Amino acid sequence: MTLTFPDPALAQVVSSYHLLSQTWPVAIGEVMLLLHVLRMATPCLSSALATGLVSVIAPGKVEASSRIVLAHKTVILDAVAMGENDAEVLSPHLFPASVSKLEVAELVVAGRSELQRAAG
Repeated sequence: MTLTFPDPALAQVVSSYHLLSQTWPVAIGEVMLLLHVLRMATPCLSSALATGLVSVIAPGKVEASSRIVLAHKTVILDAVAMGENDAEVLSPHLFPASVSKLEVAELVVAGRSELQRAAG
């Protein structure tokens, strides 16, 4: 599975062990495990969910969306789910086998967002 990070600040944090450890020192292992399981999931999100380490937080809204929220312990990842040809997958929580790419919008650990922290 492919993970992309459109926000430069978030991309910088997740690409550096040093920055990850500064940002979330208590939960660095949880963050790294979630990212690793997602990156190693082949060929799709179903593989990551099958490990039992990653869970889907079902959306509260009834309307179809390509947003998906995944969790591992205190780490919550919010992303846009994409499939073949980078087409957005509607209701990805219902069709994880169709999700081969996640465009990560937010990473929150124990209620603390890197994007909120960077904003001040």
